[in-house]
Amino acid sequence: MKAPNALSIVRAILIAGIVVVSSFTWVKSAAAQNGTAIAIVNIPFDFQTSMQKMPAGLYRIERGPAVGMVTLRGPDRPVAVLAHIVIGSKAPSRGRVTFNRIGNLHFLDEIWSEGANEGLACFPGHVQKEQLKLAKRQAPGQITLALSHPPSR
Repeated sequence: MKAPNALSIVRAILIAGIVVVSSFTWVKSAAAQNGTAIAIVNIPFDFQTSMQKMPAGLYRIERGPAVGMVTLRGPDRPVAVLAHIVIGSKAPSRGRVTFNRIGNLHFLDEIWSEGANEGLACFPGHVQKEQLKLAKRQAPGQITLALSHPPSR
């Protein structure tokens, strides 16, 4: 086996250093954004996240502790919601949250911030998947609510 030369050892050390510094920067950035309010929305109906049923009321939407996670702080309790990033063709002029309506049930679908062409799409939960099977031919309706800016601190 050929012994590694000094140049390849230096390259490996430099790459490892860049990876470590990059990961520290990302963690610091994520920690700084954690808990930052995105918006406030008044939801006039009970709804489901992928895992939990939530009551109607005023909700503060905050950045979560990880990329693709938001926290909903409402009248009942704070709940973390897991989502994936989606890219829109045009940034919305007003923030919005959308819900899928299947029968008389509402499911949190997407969250879009004002002026951002990246939104968050929530993963469908077990209840939503079951309701879609039961509804078979009926396409889910969609309800969109406008977001309000959070009060400045």
